[in-house]
Amino acid sequence: MTPYRVPLAARLVDSLANQAPHLPDAAVDGDLLDPDVNRAYQALRATAIGAEDLWAHCKSMLDGVYLDGFVIIEAAPLLDLGPEHGPRAATALLTWLATPLNVLDATPLWKPLGTDPEQVTSTGYQPFQIDIVNATRPPDYLAQWCLRPDPRGGGHTLISHLRRAVLRLDDEERRLLTDRAFTHGDFAGLRGVGDEYRPFPVLDGREHRDGFVRFDARILPGMDSREAHTSAARALEREVIAGQRRFLLARGDLIVINQHVCAHGRERLGPDQATVHDDEHRMLHQMFLRARRGSTHTSLGLARR
Repeated sequence: MTPYRVPLAARLVDSLANQAPHLPDAAVDGDLLDPDVNRAYQALRATAIGAEDLWAHCKSMLDGVYLDGFVIIEAAPLLDLGPEHGPRAATALLTWLATPLNVLDATPLWKPLGTDPEQVTSTGYQPFQIDIVNATRPPDYLAQWCLRPDPRGGGHTLISHLRRAVLRLDDEERRLLTDRAFTHGDFAGLRGVGDEYRPFPVLDGREHRDGFVRFDARILPGMDSREAHTSAARALEREVIAGQRRFLLARGDLIVINQHVCAHGRERLGPDQATVHDDEHRMLHQMFLRARRGSTHTSLGLARR
């Protein structure tokens, strides 16, 4: 077992399987998981054999002093619980780490990330980013659950440690990235992530151990290539790519990413996606999470509920 890859112990799977039919559905109250539901899921953590060990290992990988900023939980046994009980068990497991966050009204906590073979944005390379970069309070964590890998063998998940990338920049590049000189995307309809931040700085001026690196490489094509801020952002992108790690998520792999630490991306899917049957295309489900009061990120003013 590599430190970032964590299998679910058999007794923990048994506990989740036995309790999932009796757990409440993952209803939301405003933008966060309903408190009563959250309490029920937390009670399961207190009684399930192996839950505390899983929690401690995941938190050390996500938030520890020598953190990698991500962890992959081998959660395929939860998929085998079926389309109702499996997602409920996975949601309960994630609540042990942070609180599920719903950023769009009338949408499910688990957002499907399917494959449209006609869309290059769906099948092509996806550059490094943190999600909802243009908000004052982006989600603290991002979870992606692989229901089906790409049958053509593509779509490797990419992870890169942003803070380490920043340390490899020179002083002038870092100074330029603290300027509010960057914009990205639409903000309409979002909730639970603060206000729109436009323009925003990539670096917030904090020490690298605590700072938030507000990076999304998708902003770069629209920037003036002759401008100094563009050059600094391109330099950061090069360092992010230089430090990348790649993983091919297997069926059931549940990756959790600390957005204060890591950016994520994805390599292009395998060839001939148009010949893949609809029910065989790569499919992930995605959920955002908010750090709890008293967590690592509370001191940054980012976890207020």
